[in-house]
Amino acid sequence: MNFYKKTPAGFCDPRALAKLSPEAPLCVALSGGADSVALLSLLAKDPLVSAVHVHHGIRGAEADRDETFCRQLTERLGIPLTVLHIDAPALAKARGIS
Repeated sequence: MNFYKKTPAGFCDPRALAKLSPEAPLCVALSGGADSVALLSLLAKDPLVSAVHVHHGIRGAEADRDETFCRQLTERLGIPLTVLHIDAPALAKARGIS
């Protein structure tokens, strides 16, 4: 198996790199930043791709805008999105960690 098999878009197939079956689903952690948006855009034609966005409850309105952007992007690309809301400060306090 060629683990550096190029896709039609010209980049290495992530399933081959990870030694996964060609039918394995892929999930992109979508922050809304340039790297995750680029990765999701490259994989957008793959019918087995989904995305997850985590709203950590830290950055207020800026984090809300990131979530909205991720929702709009995945809707436009036709990619399923799961959004998780967590209260990271409360979890850190409860666990005594930073």
